[in-house]
Amino acid sequence: MKIQLLLFLLILNATHGRQTSMNTITKSGMTVSWELRDGRIYFEVSAPTDGWVAIGFNDTENIAGNYLIMGQVVNNQVNIEEHYTIRAGHYKPFRQLNTQASVRVQGGSETGMTTQLAFSLPQTSASPFA
Repeated sequence: MKIQLLLFLLILNATHGRQTSMNTITKSGMTVSWELRDGRIYFEVSAPTDGWVAIGFNDTENIAGNYLIMGQVVNNQVNIEEHYTIRAGHYKPFRQLNTQASVRVQGGSETGMTTQLAFSLPQTSASPFA
């Protein structure tokens, strides 16, 4: 599963299989933070936009086969969806693939031109698309 590569990298940084503080990567005004806790990976994602924010996971550099999480905040309501990328610009939400979503919304906000999302995923996924 594609998320396994990410998990491997995260677990390398963990102490006794458990992370005690957030790891953070920032590039071009976008920030992704994560930590392992209680069998889940908790993410905080921030981007300089007032629209959709997305993060993708894949074990290759190819966009096809990408496990994509997209979210937005509208009227203070957070919407986060899981997608499978078939090819660039063409992706399908898990509900159209008859696959159960595993993302849990933790929160989010939109302030000016910055959107922040918080969500968690299980460390291992049962989905063939994640």
